Amino acid sequence: MPLAPQIKEKARQLGFFRCGVARAEPLPRLHFLENWINEQKQGDMAWIERTKEKRQDPSLVLPGVKSMIMVGMNYFISDSPEIREGVKISRYAWGEDYHTLMEDKLKKLMAFALSLVPTAKARIYADTGPVMEKPWAQKAGMGWIGKHTNLISPGHGSYLFLGALLIDQEMAYDDPGIDLCGQCSLCVEACPTGALAPYVLDATKCISYLTIEKKGEIPEGLKAGIGEWVYGCDDCQDVCPWNAAPQTTEEPHFKKINPFLKELSLKNLDEAHFNPWFKKSPIKRIKFIGLSRNLQIAQDNREALNTPSG
Repeated sequence: MPLAPQIKEKARQLGFFRCGVARAEPLPRLHFLENWINEQKQGDMAWIERTKEKRQDPSLVLPGVKSMIMVGMNYFISDSPEIREGVKISRYAWGEDYHTLMEDKLKKLMAFALSLVPTAKARIYADTGPVMEKPWAQKAGMGWIGKHTNLISPGHGSYLFLGALLIDQEMAYDDPGIDLCGQCSLCVEACPTGALAPYVLDATKCISYLTIEKKGEIPEGLKAGIGEWVYGCDDCQDVCPWNAAPQTTEEPHFKKINPFLKELSLKNLDEAHFNPWFKKSPIKRIKFIGLSRNLQIAQDNREALNTPSG
């Protein structure tokens, strides 16, 4: 039996809603990465520039690579009362850290592929290495990169995690996804800080970047736009018509909402709480100092809105 159908079926059994395969080769459209870096839209994310060659050529990541096996996992959960009022956290961070779960499932998928072809060489990534998951997922037929720069998958929208399995085997390849955004620009209009132009994100203005990747002080002129977001931002995704009726995730690790989010406030948080509260959460990445900074900004923004003018 051909390799691709077997791997796709195994991916489905592991809980990936979609699996596609693309030929591993340099992607011409990645010239935008050079422009994006030259315009310094990556902000403090210096690792992107350090690994830009690998990001544009998968053979520098895995010599001899022939195929990019891309997988997607839905993380959508509807609005939850378990999150403290006045504190906004991106949906992907409500449950347990997706890196651990995705890597575990990808390791199982890789082990299965190697059981079929023991002489093969393979490598996996789940948002942890120099692989441009979104362009590869589009080439593998999983959807298209929308104007908000997230991958949109028909029937699932954009609330999804992506992972990659690189392998040095020829496979049957899927047709690339077709852009269906049309004339819609709701995501661009919804961005509170003006970080979006169609298909281009200026990370230095993006709320997700500012609350997660940005170290030190956040520029004064961007604080008001952050509103009550303290980790990530879903504004551009929430208005997307392709997310109008998203399927709820079946993954238990994502559905198990962190109980301490109900307690999260500047008053309640201290360093002693931080580690036990967020040990299994992606929020641990920004450490106590980062979360405290973000909570202070959210509190200041709430107070400013409640202060009578004049």
